[in-house]
Amino acid sequence: MSVTIIKNILPKENNKQILNYLCNEVSWKIASEYKKQYDIIFLDNLHLGYSYTSNNAPNQEILNIPANIVMNTVLEKMNLKGKLHRFMWNMYNQKQESFVHPDHHFENFISVVYNLHTTDGGTEIDGKFYKDQESEAKIFKSNIKHKGMGPKKDFIRFNLNIVIELL
Repeated sequence: MSVTIIKNILPKENNKQILNYLCNEVSWKIASEYKKQYDIIFLDNLHLGYSYTSNNAPNQEILNIPANIVMNTVLEKMNLKGKLHRFMWNMYNQKQESFVHPDHHFENFISVVYNLHTTDGGTEIDGKFYKDQESEAKIFKSNIKHKGMGPKKDFIRFNLNIVIELL
């Protein structure tokens, strides 16, 4: 499996409702990769953006129900069976980006990057850049190295990263 793209998953109005909630109700944390210490990140003049994991948080149906729809749509369209490992929402300001990293090290996991809106940011997967397109999901093996890349001209970038254990 390389990268599979599925378009038109959620209606634009649903994406707008999710974006409104993410902007006004979520307590974001500074994203970290490989448990890198925050003081090192700041000393290195790096900023990895922000993240919020909703699947274990209480009262997050407004995020988890549409995230489940995205996950189930991907599994159905790809004729796969799986169970949720993680829903992680990401926010990047201009010029922020993550380190290159895998989401999981085992072969039987896939990652889904779902774009809530179109920006000039995107995701680099195995060295290839995929620009954000609203309602589009990029699907790839979770052990493939990738990184989120903030926008250059657009103000901000939001996406959903789903990690699924295949059954």
